[in-house]
Amino acid sequence: MLRKKIFSLTLCFALTLGICPVTGGPGTALASTSGHTAHPIGTGASFDNNPLKGFVPFDGSTTTFPHSLEWFYIPVRDVQTGMNTFNWSALETRLNAISGRGHQAVFRFYYDYPGVSTGVPQFLIDGGLTMRRYDEPADLGGAGYCPDYENQTFRTSMQNFIKAFGTKYDGDPRIGYITLGLLGFWGEWHNWPYDEDTSDGKPNWNISNTVYNEVLTTFDTYFNKTQLCVREPKAGVPNASANIGYHDDSFGYATLSSGAGGQTWSFVQKLINLNQQNKWTSNCIGGEVYPPDQSTIFASTPWKGSTNQTWAACLSEAHPTWLMCEQIKNYTGTTLANARTASKQLGYDFQVAAAYYDNLSSSSALYLGIDIKNIGIAPFYYDHTMWPVQIGVKQGGTLVKSWTTTWDLNTIPAGASVKTFEHTVSSPGLASGTYNMCIKVINPLSNGNNLGFANAGQNTDGWLDLGSFTVGGTVPPPTGNITIDGNASDWSGISPLATAAGQTATSLKVTNDANYIYFCVQGSNLSANGQIFINADNNSSTGYVEGSWTDSGCDYMIETGTLYSHPANNNNWSWNDLGTSNVTVSKNASVYEARIARSAIGNPGGTIRAGFKDMNGNWELVCRLPASGTLPGYTLK
Repeated sequence: MLRKKIFSLTLCFALTLGICPVTGGPGTALASTSGHTAHPIGTGASFDNNPLKGFVPFDGSTTTFPHSLEWFYIPVRDVQTGMNTFNWSALETRLNAISGRGHQAVFRFYYDYPGVSTGVPQFLIDGGLTMRRYDEPADLGGAGYCPDYENQTFRTSMQNFIKAFGTKYDGDPRIGYITLGLLGFWGEWHNWPYDEDTSDGKPNWNISNTVYNEVLTTFDTYFNKTQLCVREPKAGVPNASANIGYHDDSFGYATLSSGAGGQTWSFVQKLINLNQQNKWTSNCIGGEVYPPDQSTIFASTPWKGSTNQTWAACLSEAHPTWLMCEQIKNYTGTTLANARTASKQLGYDFQVAAAYYDNLSSSSALYLGIDIKNIGIAPFYYDHTMWPVQIGVKQGGTLVKSWTTTWDLNTIPAGASVKTFEHTVSSPGLASGTYNMCIKVINPLSNGNNLGFANAGQNTDGWLDLGSFTVGGTVPPPTGNITIDGNASDWSGISPLATAAGQTATSLKVTNDANYIYFCVQGSNLSANGQIFINADNNSSTGYVEGSWTDSGCDYMIETGTLYSHPANNNNWSWNDLGTSNVTVSKNASVYEARIARSAIGNPGGTIRAGFKDMNGNWELVCRLPASGTLPGYTLK
């Protein structure tokens, strides 16, 4: 997942593991992809049955409507047998049945569900817990018993339950989402109409903020992987700091804010009142299509509920990922077609814009850069530790090899901005031949629904085809047969590794052949001196640390035709002179070219990083390229 407490810190161990994952910021492709062959990826229809999103029937519903989640309620008394004793078999039975159908579960534990037997554990009732009887009309649920939520013994037992629940089930691949439940009628965090308005003759059974806080913070502490939702934010409760989303139980009926034509007490208005309207960007929004409207909301155009809140407007304000809708099992004709479209509009929707990879020699590293965007209305909320992305190589339709990346899909924001990921395998071990490059998101539930991209090359087996490449032969010479002569015309077919405007050095290019690595800096009024810095092992924990560049760790430097190495991982200007025999340099006011023998810097493979400093005659800094930020990477061919 984790938009929750555990955030992934990805370290690149370069060639030691043969894998170097890198991610770039939203909306900007990484500079290093420009050194590779770009492959535009055709768009396609949104995948019909993506996991962790869409409409959700109750568990066991017989329906052919495409879905990946199943919903159920479960009483606490079915699992808690004492203050610190639990029998999870009832929950296991439900989870195993749902996962056996290839689906993930969404569910809620309750103590009080109007119209059915109490969910309060028997040991609490036997211990004297006050159980307040109510008997409401059928449209308000019917009869039941509301426990005294303020009772200290009850509160302790509830915290013990949450701790045990989280310890055992956090990150369970059978679970998609959990709604907090427990408090109030149906576990919906209210006891209406038994509230502060006693003019109706009903007592005030409101639950205190102390109890709300205890439940929220205990769930937040013991669930750090599985996404959580709660019915609504409460005043005086740490809504903003809790890694918990929300659940709209009347979607399409009481969703829109009052400013958008909804009620003053609607779901989104409550979020706005407590500054939670943007919680969807980090935590899941779930809910239920308002049950009385489920049969009609998709029957005609525009799709709208009985209060004239349109489907499109509700999506725009609430950004839900999943919605209970039991009536999908009864839809036919136009209503069915509309509902299938509506279900796909929920949550994330990934689309690959471009892939970057090359033909390989038998000894080349395999590199894949990829631009992914989320054209949906909400993020994907799980990271690579639960939902990893794999790179695959197929030949003749059969998977030959695959490698698991550390690409975090939850870092791709909704709104169609591009996120670029990279992965390098230094020794792919592929025999000569023609292959297809592909990627796949791995569902942690082994028989679960495949996650598909909205691209033409998406296959039903989950693999997205990115196109073909060849392996075999020797590495071709760099484009244009580079000559180190101060003339950049032979670099015209090579894309820049880094660019900048408003300074003397404006473009840095890198290429290579089997024996040499070539550098070209272009600009205007370049100074008499220049320095090329090289992080040859792609490891920032070795080499010279240049404070303006991240991922620097520069092991080597070319200065006035001489090669230097740096003996330590610090910013001390203390270099070892390696001489001039392995370096060729040519420079003038607009071009600085250099060539270095690969053997002189340890015969690197995979990715290196490079940067340039323009220095005047007094060895004072004129500019850097890149001016700041990440030292760009170049994958050797």
